[in-house]
Amino acid sequence: MPIGPASDPQAYRRDRRKDQLLQENSYFVLRFLAEDAGKFLDEVLDAILRALVHRGRAK
Repeated sequence: MPIGPASDPQAYRRDRRKDQLLQENSYFVLRFLAEDAGKFLDEVLDAILRALVHRGRAK
């Protein structure tokens, strides 16, 4: 059974509200687990770069 914010419905809803508010104010939101940023930093950075490239094409 997962533990932590991902398994907590209240935390999930709170994060979605934060995302929505940021997006309504022209922010682009990407979420990564801190654990993944530590263990898989190259993959996280690649995902960020891909998102930025894709976002640049969409404009």
